[in-house]
This record gives sequence, structure tokens and C-alpha cells, in this order.
Amino acid sequence: MEEKSMEEIRKTQEASASINRRYAALRGFDYLSVVAFNKVFLLNALVLDGRYDVAFYLDADALVFNFSFSPLQALNSSQLFAVCRGSSDEEDTWDVNDGVMIWNLKHARAREFSQAWLDKSVIAMLAGRNSDQYELQRLLESSDREERARLYRVYVSQDLAFMNYDGPNVKHFLRSNYTDWTGSEVSARLTMMKQVIDDGGLRDNLEDFNGLMRLFHVLR
Repeated sequence: MEEKSMEEIRKTQEASASINRRYAALRGFDYLSVVAFNKVFLLNALVLDGRYDVAFYLDADALVFNFSFSPLQALNSSQLFAVCRGSSDEEDTWDVNDGVMIWNLKHARAREFSQAWLDKSVIAMLAGRNSDQYELQRLLESSDREERARLYRVYVSQDLAFMNYDGPNVKHFLRSNYTDWTGSEVSARLTMMKQVIDDGGLRDNLEDFNGLMRLFHVLR
């Protein structure tokens, strides 16, 4: 990957992290920012760690837009995870977008499922394929529709953007070309992200939050 591309990706990660970190602090959540390609390793580590009940995962090009949104709104205790469909079509509910996911880490199948996803991803990586989303889709596709309906919550149709894409709770700035990792493509998404941050008043709120945090540290 070109150096320019890496620099633009770093700027994108910093822009989204500034908002997501503030969201986590205001909601009382721990926040972790990791530069890694395969999210499945992080998920598996959180499941094995056992200290957390829920994980709210966002790619570096996604940010929380509605700070009153709670991850617990997205799924119930019987569901392993919540995710949005890859398209508005209600068929093939295995075709999901894993760039924004909410996981029930205490689910009875959390360890088994995360390990199965990790195992498939490792095999794919050794074969030169690095798409954790593709491996998740294949894992889900191997089960029937009824089992998928019981296992996880997938948002489709009119609810497709509930927690992804250009929805009311999360904004996800996707690549227009899924094979294009050039700096120009990343730069365009970074520009859109900054525009949403400014137009949504998130930057003003962020400055207020930073001021309060500085005051907190002084008083402490």
C-alpha cells in the first residue's frame, strides 16, 4: 500500500476515534482503538477475557452519530450479535456488513462461534485472502435460515441502516470501489466524514467534552 494511502487511513482513524472515544466516555464504556486488519482476533480475545458483556465494534471509517444510542437497543440477550445486511434485499441473511457489529460476549455460543470464525480467517490469511467479512459470511451461509434467525439480529429492508451506512445512529463511510485502497479513495471518504462531523455538530460537542476533561484532570 502506498505511503499516501497509509497516511490518509491514519487521518481517517483519528477523525472517527475522536468521536467514538467521546461517545464511549459519555456512555461509561471502555474504549479501545486498534490498528489491525482482522477484527476477529480482537473479538475472540474479548470473549476469552470474560470481563465484558457487550462489544460495540466499528471500523476506522465508521463513527457513532447519535450519542443517545445504546448498543443494547440493537439485540436481546438471546442473540449473539447484531449486524446490518449487505443490501436491502431480505434474502440471504448471511450477506452481512461486519464493519459495524454489536456482540453479546456472554452468549452461550460466543466462544464457539468466535473461535470458528477465527479459525476460518487464519486459514484464509495463510492462503493470501484477508477478508474477515467473507469468512464470516461463509460461516453464516453454512447454517440454515431458521438457525440464523435465532442466532443473530440482522437489520434489513427499511431498517437496513439502523446501525450502519448513512443511518440515524452510525455513519459508515464505505469505499465506492472495494478493490481500491488508493490515497485518493480514502481521502474522499475522509472529506465526507469531516463534513458529517461538522454538519452534525459533533465537532462543537467534542470541543466541549475536551474542555470538561481538561477541567476534570486539573481539579483531580
